[in-house]
Amino acid sequence: MGTFTSLTTAASGMHAARAAMEIIANNIANANTPGFKRQAPIFAEGNPPTGTSINSATAGSFTGTGVQLKGIRRLQDAFLDMRINTATQSKAQWSTARDLLTAIESQFNELGDNGLATLLDKFWNQWRELATNPEGLPPRTAVVASADILANRIREIYANIRAQQTQMNSGVATRVDQINRIARDIAEVNEKIVALDHGGFGPNDLLNRRDQLIEELSTLINVSAHGNSGSDFILNIGGHALVQGAFRREIAIEQDASGAWQPVWADGMGRVTITSGEVRGILDIRDSAIPRYLGQLDTIANTLIQQVNALHRQGYGMSGTTGVDFFAPGTGAATLRVNQQVLDNPALVAASATGEPGNTAIAQAIADLSEMVLIGGETISQSYRSLVTGIGGDLALAERSATTREFTLQQLIRQRESVSGVSLDEELADMVRYQQTFAASARIFEATNYILQVLLEQVGVR
Repeated sequence: MGTFTSLTTAASGMHAARAAMEIIANNIANANTPGFKRQAPIFAEGNPPTGTSINSATAGSFTGTGVQLKGIRRLQDAFLDMRINTATQSKAQWSTARDLLTAIESQFNELGDNGLATLLDKFWNQWRELATNPEGLPPRTAVVASADILANRIREIYANIRAQQTQMNSGVATRVDQINRIARDIAEVNEKIVALDHGGFGPNDLLNRRDQLIEELSTLINVSAHGNSGSDFILNIGGHALVQGAFRREIAIEQDASGAWQPVWADGMGRVTITSGEVRGILDIRDSAIPRYLGQLDTIANTLIQQVNALHRQGYGMSGTTGVDFFAPGTGAATLRVNQQVLDNPALVAASATGEPGNTAIAQAIADLSEMVLIGGETISQSYRSLVTGIGGDLALAERSATTREFTLQQLIRQRESVSGVSLDEELADMVRYQQTFAASARIFEATNYILQVLLEQVGVR
């Protein structure tokens, strides 16, 4: 085709190799940047000549017009990214549930003398002591003291778990604010991607940023992404678009009948369908687990109040008083207290069923409550142990689930690294290859330029 074509071809090789080196340099610089996906050049043969430049005389000697850089591709497996986001959502849900259940379990602290099971046993044992010494004041004082400690401990556990439930309300509100912030950032990134697409520039860095934001959002709530460019991109939560192109929707919170904050669509589309993520973990514990635990604690407290009071009212104290409630009338764990009259005057503690000083029927009957099946086929103490066992079982399930999903997530991340991560060894090998390509193209350019100079000298052009 001609010496000038050779110069152009060699120059295209040099330009392509230089562009590839710039891409490699960017990869190496971002080898440790979170969310960065490795980039690679897309090369194509140079555009062939058309029209009058090709004829029967020149067609047979046509050798091509070199190489051109068509674009820069981001090495990504979209399906793998989707699986990572799904695994992130599930892992975040169970990790959050595990952390919240650990905090709840710590309230019971059954390893010391202050454990509720131990305090219940002491309470029953003090009634047995009173049955062996019904005429003395010290055994009555011991009964009142053990009951007061037991009631205070039950109220403390109940109040602490209630406080944790209130904190979870704040946790929901905080995470809704985070979701709205990330959605706003994604919409802004989409707007920039559209602008770059229209300008003919590859928005790979912006796509990386958007992927990172989606992964951050996946720790909070269940999201699914569709589309790759800016304009056709849709981010869904429960079948409703949170982000569509540069448009985004807001999530708000409103109180339900119990006073708990629930995420809702701000435009009136009802509650947000939440199936995973940290928000799901909080909702599961706040709205399901905690009410179940507190309900069991209320049942234990109510049974204790009703059963002990029913027997105590029938008995007689040291001065012959009768009809006195041992526990103050109440409707649950939050109200469990020893009757103030009994606290002020332990002599009111009833041991006798007849008023005779040596009678111990009431004290023995109350002590025997410890062995009676009163709550769902269990004694009061057994019911409490079932509560603690149930919390431990829920925590064990959350721990296993979190561990399993963490393992799955790490496997997927390693797979993504093999596709999208930067390998310094590979980059260095490519660098050597393109360096040699540039050097070879430069040699061709130099040799062709020499030939051209000789030709021009031969025809008398100086």
